[in-house]
Amino acid sequence: MDDEMELERLQEYVNNMLFWGVIFSVAWLFGAGSVVAFYWGVKSGRIIWRSKGRIRGAPRAAWCILVGGLGTLPMFHVISQVIQRAVS
Repeated sequence: MDDEMELERLQEYVNNMLFWGVIFSVAWLFGAGSVVAFYWGVKSGRIIWRSKGRIRGAPRAAWCILVGGLGTLPMFHVISQVIQRAVS
């Protein structure tokens, strides 16, 4: 019974992270949303992987990792431009 309650609590935790991860991956928020989405995707993906199929949400975790990762790429370009202008 305790194991089942723990799984339900963990599933709710993962669902919450992934819900907000998908929202933040779409709402770019100057790159910060993508970083948050990527982080929550990786974190929830680890939980899902370690649960050996008892926790669901792998497709949403993959979405957060992929879209969040792609969304951070322009941020690196902007940061490098800011640094180059500061040094010049």
